Amino acid sequence: MTLVRSAPFTPGSGDLWLCGPAGLWRALLSGLAHIGQSPRGVRYEYFDFA
Repeated sequence: MTLVRSAPFTPGSGDLWLCGPAGLWRALLSGLAHIGQSPRGVRYEYFDFA
C-alpha cells in the first residue's frame, strides 16, 4: 500500500501497466482500489519465476 500511495499518478487519469507474478499484481490491484483506481484501467501481464 505504501508503494501504491507513493506512485506519482492521479488515479483514473490513464492506464497502468503491471508485470509480474500473480501475487504481486493481486496485491497491487487491491491497493489501487483503495485509492480509487478502477481495475478497468489496469493492464497486466502474468509471468512467474521458473
